[in-house]
Amino acid sequence: MKKFFVFFSQNNLSTKEDQDLLDVVEEPETLPWISDNELNHYAVQFQKSGFTGAISYYRIMQWNWEHMSPWMDKGTLVPALYVAGDQDCVHGICGMKEFMHGDDFVKFVPNLKGIVIIPGGHFIQQESPHEVNEHLTKFFLEHS
Repeated sequence: MKKFFVFFSQNNLSTKEDQDLLDVVEEPETLPWISDNELNHYAVQFQKSGFTGAISYYRIMQWNWEHMSPWMDKGTLVPALYVAGDQDCVHGICGMKEFMHGDDFVKFVPNLKGIVIIPGGHFIQQESPHEVNEHLTKFFLEHS
């Protein structure tokens, strides 16, 4: 489980042809933002159910694109705030940083009220809960 959480908090992952994704991740002794009890809870739940639910999102990505295409040019019109960790693998892949901070992102999210990048990884709401809540609370108070 620790390798799984660390995997999503690295934005420079690459593998060799004969490696699995988790092969490139070193397992830390501890994760400072999640207790061993919480980690064990996740492990037990995933042992029961597997990763099928989480992975299915990626399995049907093409289907989502096809079925959501009528709304692709609509964008997100409600006030929005983007919050991410600076080491989040999603924020670091395929030109996402450039897209987020360039002119194109606001075309899709014209009512974007801010981009907040916090030191941390993919699970930023657990890694820095107080800082994330500060930004969300301020956003909600200003836009509700």
